[in-house]
Amino acid sequence: MAEVFHIEALIGWAVYLIIMVVIGIWSGKFIKKLEDFTVAGRRSGAFLVGLSHGAGSMSGFMFVGLPGYAYTEGAFAFWYEAGDAGGGFWNFTFLGRRMRTLAARLGAVTPVDLLSKRFPSSATSAVGGLITAIFCWVYLLAQIIAAGKMAQLLLGVPYQWGVIVGGIVVLIYVALGGLLAVMLTNVMQALIMFIGAVVGLVVGFSLVGGLGGLTDHLMAINPTILSVWGTNNMYYGQYGEILGSLLIYMIGYIGLPHIVIFHMSARSVKTITNSIVVNVIWAVIFTYACVFLGLFAIVLLPGLPDPELAAATFFYTFTNPWLAGFLLAAVYAAIMSTADTLSLTSASAIINDIYVKYINPKLEDRTRMRWTRILVFVIGLIAIAVALIPGGSVFTAVVSAFGVLGCAFITTNLSAVYWKRATSAGALASMIGGAATAALWDPSGLRALTAVHPFFAGLIVSVVLMVVVSLVTKPLPPEIQSLVDMSKKHFISASVDKRIERSSSIETKVVASNISKIFSASHLAELTSIPISLGTTK
Repeated sequence: MAEVFHIEALIGWAVYLIIMVVIGIWSGKFIKKLEDFTVAGRRSGAFLVGLSHGAGSMSGFMFVGLPGYAYTEGAFAFWYEAGDAGGGFWNFTFLGRRMRTLAARLGAVTPVDLLSKRFPSSATSAVGGLITAIFCWVYLLAQIIAAGKMAQLLLGVPYQWGVIVGGIVVLIYVALGGLLAVMLTNVMQALIMFIGAVVGLVVGFSLVGGLGGLTDHLMAINPTILSVWGTNNMYYGQYGEILGSLLIYMIGYIGLPHIVIFHMSARSVKTITNSIVVNVIWAVIFTYACVFLGLFAIVLLPGLPDPELAAATFFYTFTNPWLAGFLLAAVYAAIMSTADTLSLTSASAIINDIYVKYINPKLEDRTRMRWTRILVFVIGLIAIAVALIPGGSVFTAVVSAFGVLGCAFITTNLSAVYWKRATSAGALASMIGGAATAALWDPSGLRALTAVHPFFAGLIVSVVLMVVVSLVTKPLPPEIQSLVDMSKKHFISASVDKRIERSSSIETKVVASNISKIFSASHLAELTSIPISLGTTK
């Protein structure tokens, strides 16, 4: 809890929250149809897409979990950071352009919706939708816990108030403005986050005497703090742990539904390419700064009872109240820029990927939007209620949810746009096997036994299952396999992208009609030669 209640910090926090709500109200005026609400009408530019990816992916983890991890594990945190800094680059490069092309062609409104059309099976939609809804909710819970911790320390208000106010503001602007509101607020939040981290970097280095001074101080406290094996060489020789720590964020974003949705919102394939530059410059500077905040705190704030408050305590202790208010806004920006995307993604998965596919396939777009908005509130309120119980770890919740989502969808997403031989059964096995391995690897004791990170283990399982099961099951019809060629046509002709942008064109309607015929029960019965039930698409 803050030692002194600062009205200046409270004012800065309140102004920030009000601006977020205003953006949500304004964005709502542009929502005319389902595509506007779920993928921002596929009209987003490079600046919007690049910074939305950065802000949406970094989350409260960057000001709470990562500095806290650096505070306890030292330079080992740079393994996570190195992957995080380059995660956007690999996501945009390997998946972004192809996914954007195919999603626009097929009129897909969620990542799982796209997978269900590439891997035709009601089971694909159901399993993908459930994994998305559940683990995006866990990820959302971590953000709300982080919001409570930050408000408690920097404002001096009870933890529960930070949870309630921060959570409800997110739900309001997401429900009003959909993905457009999410992306507009994300851009503002990305800029605030960047400024806050850089200010913290400058203040920290001035206090410890520059990089050399920081190194000297850390060496005097414990030389192993700067070891690549972690404080006290905790991870010495555990290459599986290091590889998992690096890869979880380096390639993990490729599997996150609430992040790859930004590919689907881009105005064109060229937009995706330009977004890479915007994202990488922002991410490299921001992520390094956040690790250094934890290292500064080791020197300047020894003995913190909660390491995840290292960055917040640093801001509160070494800056004036007005600046502390702005920095709290930066921390909240990191939290809310991810929480908003997660709440929308989770609600969209339940409505579009489960309810519409299984229960009411004739549901009108306007009704879908209304139910998605309602569900945003329901999901968010449940997360707020659970977060009101203090004691949750932001780092643990984020890494766990991130790992499960990544292992469920990285292989599936890439196979959807690169490998024609991938089948519905292979995709289903990959999603279930990868997610289950990532979720159970640590609790089962296998992490301690093998010294292999859960993400690395889950990724290997998902790849093996995709390849093996696809090769032993019957190939999908040529019409489905041709979608892989369709996804890469942006490399062949610039005119293709202009045609893709006309998502309501006759060409798109014909493609969608042909694909829907292939989804019929008669075709599904022929998809596999092993006893895996694929269900009936409705």
